[in-house]
Amino acid sequence: MNEELTKIAQDLQAGNLSPHILAEYKVKIAGWYSFYSEKAENIMARRPVVWNELREAVKSDKSADRAYEGTEDGIELMRLTMLLKRLDKMTSSISSLLRLKELEARNI
Repeated sequence: MNEELTKIAQDLQAGNLSPHILAEYKVKIAGWYSFYSEKAENIMARRPVVWNELREAVKSDKSADRAYEGTEDGIELMRLTMLLKRLDKMTSSISSLLRLKELEARNI
């Protein structure tokens, strides 16, 4: 997925993509967004139990947050959060390009 996502990002930067290709990219990205959102959701569902255990060993909530971020789930959640932001921004840019191409096709 990473190689394909990098290729899509490079294609978007290069520009001049057809509406058909843009729509295909948007559908692919939506599928990845759904898949990785579910992974993040599963991690978030486990977080309260782990966080409570960590909180008992430290003096503050902030310390527990930092401790959680150092766990395997915490690191994966941060990675997924950044990936989801990236996918969201790419979807937004593709939508803008599709709108622009639609307006161009209508000669507006």
